[in-house]
Amino acid sequence: MFHSSATTGHNDHAGGLTFYGVFDDDTAGLLVAVHLPDCVDPRPETQHPYIAYAKQRLIWKHVRVYGGLLVCNSE
Repeated sequence: MFHSSATTGHNDHAGGLTFYGVFDDDTAGLLVAVHLPDCVDPRPETQHPYIAYAKQRLIWKHVRVYGGLLVCNSE
């Protein structure tokens, strides 16, 4: 969903839409990373809270290193 929004401007993913607005559709040099948890129960009632936690933790690590939010994570 991010890629679709980032390259077309369709409102499928907030971060992708922000990317499109800031960088047009220029994805050259775009790095996308994926985190695959090893031992998280795949049921939605456990996986969804873990995903929310992992996302916020990674954003916080970026803020601590670079002093601010990522361009596409403004909240």
